[in-house]
Amino acid sequence: VNAKVGDFTYSFGIDCGAESNLMSETLFEALKKETKKIKTDELIGAENQPKKVRKGKVKKTAIGTKVFKNLPTVFSDISHLNDGYKINIDGLLGYQILHQQKTLLSYARSEMIFIE
Repeated sequence: VNAKVGDFTYSFGIDCGAESNLMSETLFEALKKETKKIKTDELIGAENQPKKVRKGKVKKTAIGTKVFKNLPTVFSDISHLNDGYKINIDGLLGYQILHQQKTLLSYARSEMIFIE
């Protein structure tokens, strides 16, 4: 799924089990102006090791014509996702997007449709 944050469009995977959105830590500096309430936190990932990450609320994220405001987002290393699954994404969208309305994922049409 493509989403626009600030002046740039990023590519995201969907993770319906993710508590917050995730973006590559390499994008943090570029998105610092688009993020508020920035903090450092500890995250335990798949390798079961605690890691320091930055998190904050991304002020505005647009997917198509739908705009989401103040999305909790964690900035962390996602190279294992890109390498392991042979994909090239900038992050993952999770519960913070999906809980706001019914959402349909059409694999045949390669679309994410928000049902109002």
